[in-house]
Amino acid sequence: MRSSHDMPFGTAMLADGGIRFRLWAPAVRQVELLYLAGRWLARAFLA
Repeated sequence: MRSSHDMPFGTAMLADGGIRFRLWAPAVRQVELLYLAGRWLARAFLA
């Protein structure tokens, strides 16, 4: 059985083909999101 539910963070595919990204990272000062060759990469820089 497969099920899904909304998470307060992470990525989610939208019905219109878009992507929603939510992030919870209170200890970082900067975040970079990169889309390279079909893959999402994230880098966080601590404060």
